[in-house]
Amino acid sequence: MDESRALIATVRSGLAAAGDPRKAPEMQRYMKSELPFRGVAAPERKALAKELFAAHPLPDETALWTVTRTLWREARYREERYLAIDLTGHRAYRAWQTPALLPLYEEMIVSGAWWDYVDELANRRVGPLLREFPADLTPVMHAWATDDALWKERRERSFVE
Repeated sequence: MDESRALIATVRSGLAAAGDPRKAPEMQRYMKSELPFRGVAAPERKALAKELFAAHPLPDETALWTVTRTLWREARYREERYLAIDLTGHRAYRAWQTPALLPLYEEMIVSGAWWDYVDELANRRVGPLLREFPADLTPVMHAWATDDALWKERRERSFVE
């Protein structure tokens, strides 16, 4: 099994093992989420991510895209999407944080369309890219600020005003 598939499988099994089914319904209710939760609180999820990402390093940007998109698009539980976001911010992949990732973040913002996803992506992924690559991203942020997609406009307007 290649590292991408191994990481996806261990993320899913790790979340299943760490989940607390008693907490899951309340988490889902609070987030008004259509996706169910496993019941993994943020501190436990972050510890799990650190462990799994270290055990299954990705070889290149293509693998990062593959794992992130798979966890995001095929998520059966909300925590899978949280781990997809966490993966994109993993320190081992810092060198891959370039404007090339913007289409991935845009997809996650538009398809996620809820504050918990969008706030994390805007503040910890898109914002740092804009600060590091202003010439490349400023025109894109201006376009996002007037976009019909509510969640793109909502967060990205703050970067350009």
